[in-house]
Order: sequence, then C-alpha cells, then structure tokens
Amino acid sequence: MTSSSECPCRAVRHPPTRASSGESESAWRPICCSCYPRGLTGTSTNYEDVDRPLALLAVLIVGGLIALQPPVNSQLARETSVLGAAFISTAISALVMGVAFFAAGGMSQLASLPSVPVGYLTGGLFGALLVSVSLVAVRTLGAGGVVAATVCTQLIVSALLDRLGVLGLTQLGLTPLRLCGFALLLTGTLMVTLR
Repeated sequence: MTSSSECPCRAVRHPPTRASSGESESAWRPICCSCYPRGLTGTSTNYEDVDRPLALLAVLIVGGLIALQPPVNSQLARETSVLGAAFISTAISALVMGVAFFAAGGMSQLASLPSVPVGYLTGGLFGALLVSVSLVAVRTLGAGGVVAATVCTQLIVSALLDRLGVLGLTQLGLTPLRLCGFALLLTGTLMVTLR
C-alpha cells in the first residue's frame, strides 16, 4: 500500500506501514474490509508486534518438531502408502487449521478470495511436495540429512527472494557475509548427507 490510504468502503482510515504512520500501534483500529491483513479477531495485523527473542524461540521449537515429521510420515507410509501418508498428513494439517480458522470466525476473511492472484494459492502445493518427498528421502538421507538439505535450499532461495524483493518482501542485498554463510551452509549440508 502507498501513502496513508483509505478502506474501499471508506469506513475507516488506517496507516499504510508502521514506519510511515504517526499513530501508535495501540491506535490502530479494526477495519471493515479486506484491504489490509487481519488477525484472528478481524483487526489490522502488525506482524512486527512479536518480540524478536520470542519469535526466534517459537521458530526453534517448531523447527525441532518439523524434524520429526519426515520419519513419522515415513513410518505411516510403511503402514499405508507414500501417497496415503502424504494425504493423511496434509489432511490432518488442513483439519487443525480449519478448526482454528472457523473457531475464530474467519469466514469474513475469505471475502477477497475471488480476487486473489492464483499464484498466491500455490503454498499448499509446495507443502504437499515437501511432505511427499521428505517421507521417501528420509529412508536414505536420514532425518538429519532431510532437514539439512531442506533448510539449505530454503535459506538460499529465500535470500534470492529477499534480493529481488518479490512477493511483498523487503529487498535485501547479498552481502559478502551472507554469501559466506551460504557457502558454509552448503558445506555443512554435504557433510551431513554424505556417508
């Protein structure tokens, strides 16, 4: 969004960004349309509200849980099939998120869905691919190898996306320090996956 903008329904004005707004965060008011990201309660969402240490801790905990996903799904595939395990895993994820979404009265947040670009709906496809490939690859690479390879490519591709500033990301340069980090990451991945 550009400079201070108004909701299409003209019911309330809101600041476009945290940096350019003169209002305090507590002064942000609920909006009655989908022109701005909303939280579970329907109010405008400031994604920077979470303290950095808390955000890092949450990601580290979730990262540890994600390490369990490939071997758990692999065992499920032994009892069913690869596609069956992938389907069950993603279906459970969809069910849990669906319950949380509808419990929070989220139907109103889907009002703008018909106008959402198709490319923004592909995230679920990527998740399905990740589940399917990892539950097979974990038998060969091990849990550590799968996670190392996944994190390696995620970080490199994410850095390239940051560099290009696409998909709403803030543009960040590829500094020599970051490039050195990528090289170390690739080296570490090879050390973990090679036997």
